[in-house]
Amino acid sequence: MKLFLTAALFCVLVASTCVSATNGPALSCCLTITDTKVHPKNIVDYTIQKIGLCPVEAVVFRTRRKKTVCSDPGKAWVARAMVKVDKLKKERGSDRAARGKAARNKAGRREQRRQTVSA
Repeated sequence: MKLFLTAALFCVLVASTCVSATNGPALSCCLTITDTKVHPKNIVDYTIQKIGLCPVEAVVFRTRRKKTVCSDPGKAWVARAMVKVDKLKKERGSDRAARGKAARNKAGRREQRRQTVSA
């Protein structure tokens, strides 16, 4: 009898886990907008939240300290911060590309020296 109850309990737990897992991940939404201004140097990234599943339209800034700040997309400082973050991300990307190219050139020169020495 105990084995039957244990098996039944196990089946119920597995079934409830499967049902909750099929609903997908929990949605992270800004429910309200704050007036807190964030300096662009502290912003790592941002996303734009549209009205739909979430109740308000917002720009969601992610800071260096891994905090999220929900801001009004109509504010001038928000638009300026988005432009600065985009510019910084573009500069970082071009720096990475330049470093990668320099590393490839260095490896190519090294290989040429090896071939010259072995010949």
